[in-house]
Amino acid sequence: MGISELEYAKQEFGIDVPAEFVPLPSQGIFYPEGHPWHKRDGVQIKAMTAAEEDILLNESYAKQNITLDKLIDSCLIGNDKLSLEGDNGMAAVLLGDRNALMLFVRLVGYGPEYQTSVKCPSCGKTSETVFDLGAREIHECKHEPVQAGQNLFEFTLPKMKKSIRFRLPVVGDEKHAAELNKRAKLLKKKHGEAMSALGTEHHIVTNSLKMQVLAFENKPGEWVTDPGKISKFVSLIPALDSRALRAHMKECEPAVDMGEWYECNQCQWEGRIEMPIGREFFWPDA
Repeated sequence: MGISELEYAKQEFGIDVPAEFVPLPSQGIFYPEGHPWHKRDGVQIKAMTAAEEDILLNESYAKQNITLDKLIDSCLIGNDKLSLEGDNGMAAVLLGDRNALMLFVRLVGYGPEYQTSVKCPSCGKTSETVFDLGAREIHECKHEPVQAGQNLFEFTLPKMKKSIRFRLPVVGDEKHAAELNKRAKLLKKKHGEAMSALGTEHHIVTNSLKMQVLAFENKPGEWVTDPGKISKFVSLIPALDSRALRAHMKECEPAVDMGEWYECNQCQWEGRIEMPIGREFFWPDA
């Protein structure tokens, strides 16, 4: 059996590449048997090297929207690595787990301080803010899945009294949403504002639900799984039920807290904001 990349670096060049244990917010509960992260509470990553900087600069990866996937895959160690395709690929990784890995890759590579520009939600002015990446809290899932080892949950809509089954958001959903936005921009460029209304920016709630809802119970014991019917059903869900469903989904989603308390030095507004992820996240001196 060959030696690992880290062992080779140490034996051949005397370079000790740092490695860290990254806790997975999902604790591996929602990955099926046979998946490398099944029931794993965390994985091992190594610090970024010049090879990972090459990945960040790869224009082909950027155009395919796979830079982050490639970066994380390159930093994962040994049996914790995933393929880029298939059921065990990065596209099927829970967003909460991917975000945890992204944060730790940055933390191990450059340290806990992340300085970036933040736009105030109140006055719109931007100011420099420092986030502590090492102080991120992990929110665990508050509800049980339909079955262990499955990314599948059930919820009864309070107004319609219909049960639905849904899954938690995965990396592939983010890519699909980006593709919808790309198409919307092309439509807007060619046909104007009216056609761009077909894009994600105008259907944020319904497009998200259409990706996550897998079935609804039309009659007791009769589950509808046809994507076309699910799409129409989602569009007709009353606002009260939609809000209740999304709140329940949020409680189910294991994730790293990307929020931070912020005080604007221009208008003194205070409140929680989402930590922006820009180019400087992986290029602190950019």
